[in-house]
Amino acid sequence: MGIGYLETFGYVFCLIGIVGLAQKLWNFPQELSRKLIHIFLSFTWLFLYKFFTGNWQILIIPISFIVINYASYRFGFFTMIERAEGNNHMGTVYFAVAMTILMIFSLIFPERVLCTGIAVFCLCFGDGVAAIAGGNARNPIYIRKHKTVQGFFGCVLGAMFGLFVFSAVTSCPILWYHYLALSIATGLAELVENGLDNYSVSFGVYAVAMLLGVGL
Repeated sequence: MGIGYLETFGYVFCLIGIVGLAQKLWNFPQELSRKLIHIFLSFTWLFLYKFFTGNWQILIIPISFIVINYASYRFGFFTMIERAEGNNHMGTVYFAVAMTILMIFSLIFPERVLCTGIAVFCLCFGDGVAAIAGGNARNPIYIRKHKTVQGFFGCVLGAMFGLFVFSAVTSCPILWYHYLALSIATGLAELVENGLDNYSVSFGVYAVAMLLGVGL
């Protein structure tokens, strides 16, 4: 399993480095770089699924990132994943905690492991596209303090695309009404603020996927 750790950590740190380099070369906003990283972090689930499914070691990497992300939040180790000063919160830590809990679910319900992947891909793609769409809207219409109508629809579309990618790479059959229900659930759960949407989307989408019988 050593190769699993190497590939997973290698992917994450290469992703941060590549996006950081791209930001310096093309000078795009830090928030965009954060959300690009967030979107592509969805693929870490594939490494966990490939190397650690059914083994307790599936918890080690997400728990490691609880510690790493908290240290970065406190001391600014990875500026690429942190918000601008004065607007930061523990969303990156909550993301790692949510991933850890989903991996616990995968150990408790191993036959429904694909539901954890669906939750991760909906969270990463939905939240990422929501922030990009909402942050670049010319005339944002606010639903909540930091949530817009444009972001909501961006989230729904992003989640749909994330589900398409997930289905393509895992061969998990996702029916049209699964796409609809899961993407709308993502958009609604995304309305929770202060980084807590990492929990509401992860567990809300996981619950919906379980109820719909996706991945059986």
